[in-house]
Amino acid sequence: MSRWPKVKLGEVLKLDLHKEPIDVSQTYEMVGVLSFGRGLFKRETIENGNTSYKHFLRLSAEHIVMSQLFGWEGALALCSNAFAGCYVSPQFPTFICDQSRLNQEFLGWVMRQPSFWDDLGSRAKGMGDSQAIN
Repeated sequence: MSRWPKVKLGEVLKLDLHKEPIDVSQTYEMVGVLSFGRGLFKRETIENGNTSYKHFLRLSAEHIVMSQLFGWEGALALCSNAFAGCYVSPQFPTFICDQSRLNQEFLGWVMRQPSFWDDLGSRAKGMGDSQAIN
């Protein structure tokens, strides 16, 4: 018998969107999410309002970031101080972990497991789901 209770992620993660309207006088350090649990990476900087988005999401060190299009292939990551204050597009929702019920570092380990990606892939619907185009 497992000592670890199984819970739905929706029970221990809460959507936490720090929306910032696009300001043409600002520069936005953008971040992306690598697939297969490989973490965050710095993207191109956006300047002078050079985007079609109406807002970006500002990251905090506590965020968990997920790609809406490619979450099924493990495009999820823990944020860190190195990426705090950077931005993602609205296609990358951000969440906060209920630390009283789930250790965030443990979640980071889980998100790097192929079995986790397989489970997400089996539940995925939409454009990024490779099974949707078969």
